Amino acid sequence: MDDVRTGRLTIGNPRPVGESDALPLLPLRNPHLQRRVASRKIRPLSDEKRHRKKAAGKKKVKRMAMPPKGTASMASNIEELAKDFAKMKVHVVGGQDRKKSPSRLWANLWCITCGKVGHANTECTSTRPNYTVNAVEWVQVWEPAGYYTDTVEETAYAIAEAPAPTPIPPAQIPRNTPNDMATTVPQRRMVPSGAIQRPAPNACYNYKDTSHYATQCSHPRRQMEYLPLCSNCRKPGHTAAECPQQATPRPIVRFVNPSGKDDVQVNQVTVSPERERKSLPTETRYQALQKRLAEEVEKQRQSEKVCEDLREDVERAKCASVDLLSRLEACRTTYDAESLKVDDLSASAEKKEQDNQIELAVRAKKLTEYEAVRISGLELIEKLEARCSKLRKQRSQAKEHSCEVETKLTEAERKYRQLFEETRDALTGRVEWCLLGYVLWQIESHNGLQIHEVEHCAPELIARSGRRHRRLAKKLESYL
Repeated sequence: MDDVRTGRLTIGNPRPVGESDALPLLPLRNPHLQRRVASRKIRPLSDEKRHRKKAAGKKKVKRMAMPPKGTASMASNIEELAKDFAKMKVHVVGGQDRKKSPSRLWANLWCITCGKVGHANTECTSTRPNYTVNAVEWVQVWEPAGYYTDTVEETAYAIAEAPAPTPIPPAQIPRNTPNDMATTVPQRRMVPSGAIQRPAPNACYNYKDTSHYATQCSHPRRQMEYLPLCSNCRKPGHTAAECPQQATPRPIVRFVNPSGKDDVQVNQVTVSPERERKSLPTETRYQALQKRLAEEVEKQRQSEKVCEDLREDVERAKCASVDLLSRLEACRTTYDAESLKVDDLSASAEKKEQDNQIELAVRAKKLTEYEAVRISGLELIEKLEARCSKLRKQRSQAKEHSCEVETKLTEAERKYRQLFEETRDALTGRVEWCLLGYVLWQIESHNGLQIHEVEHCAPELIARSGRRHRRLAKKLESYL
């Protein structure tokens, strides 16, 4: 084998074993490549392959001298190591054909691009709708080299670490298809059709504006339901494009053109016993290296399986996030409706409260007026009670006075009756005497009248005198 250059392994025509520097060049001088080779492992040879190798060795015996047993085994190991290095296939995660993986044909997924069941929208091969998305097209420097898988291509990679360049800003990836397909894309079957609203194309998810993207948004950051995790500093709260720290170095994947199988030749020559003894440690080292490579390949297969499971989990998490977003939108719509109802109820309650306050103020004013009226009424009642007490006293006095007046009246009535009886007899006698004198005067004055006229007028005068007498008696009674 030739010497190993920095970060690259090339296999050429080996030198003859007879030269002095043939065997010492077999150990790898580059420490970085020694770590890489030690981390890999050559697949163990099957029984069929060993049988073919033995048959090929028997055919070569006819043409050349049979070398010693130790040298032949070492040469066969070197040849197998060279072929395995030539067949070693290394690539970055995501380089294999993901659409051909049978583990990705899931029956519970519905592609929102083509509407078919069995794959996600990221694995769809049909024509996509005509709308641009915020995506980052990473170059090979940013490709992570976490583990290795087998691919169909005959390509090998050499891995080296170098500082990452300036972060690449998000780029728009236009998809030239008819615009009307974006409105006819079916939704996932686990999400209701009316719960998802497609965002506007070329829109900032922070401010919902179509004139810029989220990294160029000058508005304050919108409150999100989760905290983004920066892939550069591993801190939550921002993304790698917004990270203020310097970009950390990442592994770089470079292409290496391996040499053809025909360039690898193994010359079998006779070796002295001393050189054979010297080459034994090298053979043991290569066997240990082969064992390590086999272990590394097994670990690689296990990591591939774990990564496939992780991809499935990521797809399921994406589906779950879509479901959660749809539920969140539905909850937001219901919350908005309920908030409107609450606002209406609060407004009506405030209006009722204002009306109640106004009515309470009116009632309080009336209550003050009623209290003033009550106080004035109480004062008036006190005055009336005092006046009533005075009137009661006056009444008692009036009763006493009335009793005295009654006694006086009884005495006056008694006296009046006595006087009335006395005066009536005296008056009747006097009136009669007066009438008699008047009659006599009239008779004397009217001597010329006839006697029958006098007799006729006499009873009339007597009646009139009786009436006059009664009137005078009444006047006297009223006077007394």
